[in-house]
Amino acid sequence: MPKSKAIPSGSFFQSVTCWRIVRPDPTIKLRTVKVKLILKAYVILESIDWAFDNVLYPAVLAWLGSIVGGIVMTLLSALACYILLLYYMQSKEDWLGVDVLEAAKARSDELTEKLRMKRHGWRRILKIVTFVPATISLFILWVLKKNDVAIFFALSIFKDAFRTVAFLRHGRKGTLTGRDWFIFWASIAVSNVWWTFRWSIIIVAFKKVFF
Repeated sequence: MPKSKAIPSGSFFQSVTCWRIVRPDPTIKLRTVKVKLILKAYVILESIDWAFDNVLYPAVLAWLGSIVGGIVMTLLSALACYILLLYYMQSKEDWLGVDVLEAAKARSDELTEKLRMKRHGWRRILKIVTFVPATISLFILWVLKKNDVAIFFALSIFKDAFRTVAFLRHGRKGTLTGRDWFIFWASIAVSNVWWTFRWSIIIVAFKKVFF
């Protein structure tokens, strides 16, 4: 019976064989890139939102007054959100993580059950340590299961019209529909009424206390 030839050490064939055994899973790399993209976009958007809502907004209202300042900021926010929405649609990349949330929504019952599952031993310690992020995750899953009206008001008040429209499209591609435009302008109105009212109260209170 003929003996099989051993692959010479350091040979090209051995290198190919080893690469086949230890080569990385491409899906892991894709997921890593996706997470980095979403985190980068999140940091940038949150920085822009914070500066717009907590620096520019009160400054304009204090300078121009609640009515004129509110109108100016409404127009500015509409322009900014439209530019972001247009860029997001043309980029062809889901850097907001809409697809991730839609997948989580589809598996919400399964994920909720896992988060609420009783743990023992070291797993119980891990559950205590991760209590806060787990609670936040449960809240997010609860919100995702609610209807679009609840999500609309939550995103309009705490985020912006750009993300409200993007998330309420539920991963749908293509041009904006009449429903999308209605959500956009309704979100602009709700968001700016909230921020104008909020900052007007704070500015009046501040003037009464210090002036």
